[in-house]
Amino acid sequence: MGLTGGFAAGKSTVSRLLHDQFGVAVIDVDQAGRRAVEESHAVRTALRDAFGDAYFIDGATLNRKKLGARVFHDEQARLLLNRIVHPAMLKIVLAEMKQAAKGTPQAPYVVVDAALLYELDLHKKMDVVVTVWAPLSVCQRRAGRRDGLTKAEVAARYQAQWSTTQKIAGADYTLDNSGTRADLQAMVRHLHYQLLDRAQQKRRHS
Repeated sequence: MGLTGGFAAGKSTVSRLLHDQFGVAVIDVDQAGRRAVEESHAVRTALRDAFGDAYFIDGATLNRKKLGARVFHDEQARLLLNRIVHPAMLKIVLAEMKQAAKGTPQAPYVVVDAALLYELDLHKKMDVVVTVWAPLSVCQRRAGRRDGLTKAEVAARYQAQWSTTQKIAGADYTLDNSGTRADLQAMVRHLHYQLLDRAQQKRRHS
C-alpha cells in the first residue's frame, strides 16, 4: 500500500498507527533517503560538488535542515538534489519492498510511506494508494508546533510537492486528517480492515 500526503498532513502518523496497532510493516522512504546519503560516498561527493561544503557539518555530515531550507525555495536546486539522491534512494526502497513481499502472517500487507510517491513513480508499483489530507492552515499549525516552521516555510514545502488535488485524484482511499487524533485513529482502523479484505481477496484470486 502506498501512503502519501502533503507536508504535515499526518501521513507518518497514519503509518505509525498501522504499525503500532496492527503490526503492519512500514517502509519509510524518507529514511531510505537518509540512508542513501549516509551509506553512499558517491552520493555525498555529488552533493558536496553540487552545493558546496557549507551544507555539510564538520565536512562530513549533510546539514539536511539547511539544504532543505534552500531547495524548498529554489526549484532548480531541488531538481538537482533529486537527481543526485533519488536513484540511490529508490534502490534501497525497491530492495526493502522485495524483502517485504515475502510477507508474514503478522503483516498481511506492507505500507510504503512516501511523500513523493507520485514524483518517484512508486504509485505504479502499489496495489493500493492512500492519500492523507488536511487543509494548509492545519498543516501550518502542526508544523509550527512540531518543527518551529513559519507559515511561509510550511507553504513552500506544501507547494513543492504534487498538489493535494492530484494526490487525491490518484488515490483509492483518502483520509481527512483535519479533525482530532481520535477521528484519525477511527479512520485508520476502518482503513486497516478494508485493506485486510482486499489482501484476502487478492490471495484467493492469485
